[in-house]
Amino acid sequence: MHRPQPTRQPGPHVRQDGQPVKQTTGRHSSCRKPKKISDETRNTDLTKNTTMRYVHRWREANRGVPDREGYVRLEWAAGSMQVDFGVARARIAGEMADVHCLVVSLPYSNMRLCVALPGENAECLCHGLMLVFEHIGGVPPVIVMDNATGAGRRNAKGEVALTGVFSAFVAHYRLEVRFCNPYSGNEKGSVENAVGFLRRNLMVPPMRAESYGQLSRFMLERCDGLAASSCCPRLPDVPVAEVFDEERAALMPLPSTAFDPVRWESRTADKYGLVDIDSNRYLAGPDSARSRVLAAIRWDTVTLASPATGELLAEYPRQYGRSRNVEDPAL
Repeated sequence: MHRPQPTRQPGPHVRQDGQPVKQTTGRHSSCRKPKKISDETRNTDLTKNTTMRYVHRWREANRGVPDREGYVRLEWAAGSMQVDFGVARARIAGEMADVHCLVVSLPYSNMRLCVALPGENAECLCHGLMLVFEHIGGVPPVIVMDNATGAGRRNAKGEVALTGVFSAFVAHYRLEVRFCNPYSGNEKGSVENAVGFLRRNLMVPPMRAESYGQLSRFMLERCDGLAASSCCPRLPDVPVAEVFDEERAALMPLPSTAFDPVRWESRTADKYGLVDIDSNRYLAGPDSARSRVLAAIRWDTVTLASPATGELLAEYPRQYGRSRNVEDPAL
């Protein structure tokens, strides 16, 4: 009796079409190089054995030779901040959740801070940075980010167009934002190390909190403790906290008015009065069926209002996920 073979699921190093990622983007073997060279140069006289012998001799001659490319250690001015996201598990309100940790690092003093967020969108990014700015009592003049996730969109030319929320945030805090080159994580190695360091030292075992706000406060308190007990790499005998106290002088003052990271969108409710926002549906009420609804989208709430009168229709906790219906029975 013929038994059908089970379908193998693609692993983390295999694309959806079944090809390994390294096969399409990595280095070529000595057996693959002759075919590739002949295809690119149209040199049909190239033989496989000749190329393989050359590759073998080159590898033997260069085995153990250090990389000929030199490196320069990056020097960061006081107050410069690097920003990146990491994911860790934590228990929020009694349930395990994937927490998106916004990690910032100030390479001059090696100060590392972290806050907890439910996502990596522009609203979460702005809210997390605001928590960090308030905690350190100032605003860094320059922040360096890895990519445009949450901050904007990168086009084919590598240019980044900031989102409306993040663009307003940058203008409000008078920031200079720099983005690393693609596939150049070494340009912000300080925060790359900080993500792993804080995950190992803060999130093991998984932390517990009643809300993301409480978890962020716990994280910032522990980060201050780590800064007091660890030494700055530039000054091995001086704690990070002392060097950071000197670095505070390079920070800009906080604005006198608070920033509200909110995204406004106008949507049309369906025949049930549900409004689709980020693949989740929020009930505005039967009276709003097939009519325009104004939505104020923040990192933790979604507020629905009438665009004509400004009347508040409903307010819900923002959902992170897909295909969820959020309804108020009173409506």
